[in-house]
Order: sequence, then structure tokens, then C-alpha cells
Amino acid sequence: MKYVYTDGGRRAEYGMKPLKKYNSGDCVVRSIAQALGQSYRDTFRDLLDGAYRTGFMPNEGPCYGEYLQDRGWVKSPPLRRPGGGLYRLHELAAKPGTALIHTRRHLTLVRDHTIYDTWNCQYQWAYSYWTPQRA
Repeated sequence: MKYVYTDGGRRAEYGMKPLKKYNSGDCVVRSIAQALGQSYRDTFRDLLDGAYRTGFMPNEGPCYGEYLQDRGWVKSPPLRRPGGGLYRLHELAAKPGTALIHTRRHLTLVRDHTIYDTWNCQYQWAYSYWTPQRA
């Protein structure tokens, strides 16, 4: 499994230091911007508008869930092992395609066997996930 460090365009948009040295709590903005192929700033602005409208913070499920649904993404429950246990992220990333996967208190982008994030979270348990709806 591959891992690519990326801040989702935050540094380019805002001129901030790399995120490796601190936790900014922007995993939702970062991962969604990359998954949708849009700028960090536009994604952040859209999520803030959604937060204002819904009353939920941009990194809360009801806010970004509505945002993803409006863009044709579908939420799925966690994939489970035959005995009912969860898979680790690296076990699911073997599948081709694009998914936004919840881990414990985190959202990350997995695209074609590669994790795109500010840290390598491949050994985290994989919970629910979002995928683009097929036409």
C-alpha cells in the first residue's frame, strides 16, 4: 500500500507551514477537496456555508454528509469480516477506485491503492465510507 503526504492544498492557498508538525483538525476539508478535485479554499468556504445553514460544524457528519450527497457521493456502512470484525484501512485500500473512509475521529482519502493524507493511517480501523455514485 502506498502513502502520499498531502495537505490538500492548504499550504498553497494560505501559505501556512506544512501540517506535519501540528494537528489542524482539517481532515474533512483536506480529504474532500482532493476527492472532488477542487481547491481547499472553495471546499472550506462551501463547508462553512453548510455549517451556517445546518448548525453543525464543517467536520461533523450531518454537515459534510449533506455536502457530499449533493455532489453525488453515497455513504456505506463499514465492510466487515465474515466474523463481524472491522477491516484495517490498508486491507480495504487494495480495491481500485476512490473512497473517503472514516477511521477513529478522522476522514481520509484512498484512491487506487494509495492513502492521501498528512499521516499514514493505514493501520487504523475502517468504519463507514463514501464513494462517488456510479452513473
